Amino acid sequence: MTRFPILCSLLALLAVLLSACGAGQPTTPTPEVSVPPTALPTQAAAQPLLLLIAPPDADAGLLAVAAEIAAARAAETGMRFEQRQMLDAAQIPAELDTLVLLAPDPGTAALAPAAPQARLITVGFSPVEPVANLTALSLGGGGGNSAAFLAGYLAAVTATDWRVGVLYSPSSQALAQSFAAGAEYFCGLCRPAGPPDVDLPMLQPADPGNWQAAADQLLFGGVRVVYLPPELENSGAAQYLVGYGVLIIGNGAPPPDLATNWIASVGADATAALRQQLPAALAGQPLPETASVLGFSHVNPQWLSQGRLEHIAFIITELEQGLITLD
Repeated sequence: MTRFPILCSLLALLAVLLSACGAGQPTTPTPEVSVPPTALPTQAAAQPLLLLIAPPDADAGLLAVAAEIAAARAAETGMRFEQRQMLDAAQIPAELDTLVLLAPDPGTAALAPAAPQARLITVGFSPVEPVANLTALSLGGGGGNSAAFLAGYLAAVTATDWRVGVLYSPSSQALAQSFAAGAEYFCGLCRPAGPPDVDLPMLQPADPGNWQAAADQLLFGGVRVVYLPPELENSGAAQYLVGYGVLIIGNGAPPPDLATNWIASVGADATAALRQQLPAALAGQPLPETASVLGFSHVNPQWLSQGRLEHIAFIITELEQGLITLD
């Protein structure tokens, strides 16, 4: 019975001796792992920018289409898209790749030399001075005799007592005749209810550099709406007539000082032309042919209600189908 405790004591003593022997052995050091320093991230290159500049008085319909097309192009090509009302030439973004400028001209003469690295596209106007690396989208111009007919019809619909007229140069005599045909299509003999007693519509020959006498004749005749063909639109005649309260029908974008008295611009459908031309211009491709469909742009809702626009759209359809002739 006494052997078991003795045996346990011997085993405990042996365990103590063994642990003491191990305590003198050197400890193997843990090897150090060399970790290379993490490289600092470099600043990523700025994302190229496609910038659309649309002044406050830009045509709302054209702006909506231009923004839609430009945003889609930016998404396809990995660019960033921005839309602004103006751009200071001294603050051109360094990452600017493409600059689209809507009429009226927001300052192309200053912006172009400040952004030599960018491609420029103007919509609805052409700069007076040539600009390198620029594509100008005219969006259809005057639209010819059919547009002049439409201008005459629109003038007669708008003017009190059918007092409408046109200034024309020798090069636009055919447009003046088409204008008269359009007015007469609406008002027939166009006889005014009271004085001044003149033949309406009034057609006054003028020269782009000498138009005041002809404009005064329209004013003496009580004319309240005047159509200006393309070559007379920027002659100063519009500003002179507007000073006497006359309303204007033109072909391109109205200058800001004429916007209140500008009924509309007639010509090829600017929206259709923009949808054809802007994608090609953004891609650096040749421009397709201008849309030939008649239409309006820069419409002033003060003078053209939605009902009148729908009625005139019916006239446009008849013109395009040949149901109305210009002879």
